[in-house]
Amino acid sequence: MSLLHFYKNWNFVVRLCKYLLFISIALPIFCQAEESGVVNNRETISKEVETIASENTDTEKKKENVELESIKPLSGALKKRLKNPEEQLEEQQELLDELAEYQKTTINDAFIELHTGAGRGFPVFHVEEKGEEIHIIKKKTQWYKVLTKKGHRGWVHEDKMAKTLLSENQLFNIANSKQIDFQKKRWEVGVLTGDFGGATTLSMYGGWNWTENVGTEISVSQALGSVSDIRYASINLTHQAFPEWRISPYFKLGAGIIHTEPFSTIIQSEDRKDEMILVGFGLKMYVSRQFFIRAEYLNHTILTSRNDNDEIEEWKIGISVFF
Repeated sequence: MSLLHFYKNWNFVVRLCKYLLFISIALPIFCQAEESGVVNNRETISKEVETIASENTDTEKKKENVELESIKPLSGALKKRLKNPEEQLEEQQELLDELAEYQKTTINDAFIELHTGAGRGFPVFHVEEKGEEIHIIKKKTQWYKVLTKKGHRGWVHEDKMAKTLLSENQLFNIANSKQIDFQKKRWEVGVLTGDFGGATTLSMYGGWNWTENVGTEISVSQALGSVSDIRYASINLTHQAFPEWRISPYFKLGAGIIHTEPFSTIIQSEDRKDEMILVGFGLKMYVSRQFFIRAEYLNHTILTSRNDNDEIEEWKIGISVFF
């Protein structure tokens, strides 16, 4: 009995040791596997958190960009409001000076629409109401380019301009509107004929006006006398004191050269080429459309090689075209 009892106890002890050995081996492996799983889960979760955070950041940046883009169109107006008061005063003074250069009319209709170009196909960008003043810059076909007191520049059809007032009781006359172009002319060419010291002369000229008052022109002429043929050319400076007048006076100052070729074969004579200066005055008389009559008197001083200089008077009249 004792041996049997001891054998049973020994088997129990061996089994217990096997279990303990198995637990001691399996438990660390299980713990390590579970720990690695937790770590992997943590890494996965951290990656997901980073992804979500980056997406949120990108979304916020996009929102900020959209907000900035919506603000950009307002920045120009904002800058304009924040201008230095001195700059604003300077711009206002420049506008007033420019307005003073152009003919003024007052709107007598309910309103006038300003187009972006000289045609009905161009959109309307501004409307001026009755009683407001507009200033005429120039005319193109049936359209007038105008400037308002607020600095808006646009085109108005002549039908609307016909309903504006030059004064309280005087309507703007479309028939005389070309005279405004005559006042604002930049280029002009013409032909004149007259008398040059007793000889019949024919002149052609072309001129460019820097402003309404001051211009430069080049003139070439030929005078056919009884004893000589005279050709002369000059560069001149003109000053028109009252360009808005229909009959407008002007003054002229210039210099050039003159070439005299005698006809006589009985007495031997040489051709002469001399310098000259001239001074004079004249009238420009607007006719219609793009035409005007020009009449002038000139006094030429011929700078000869002799002791005395020659003086020649010239009268001439002709027709000119401006554009």
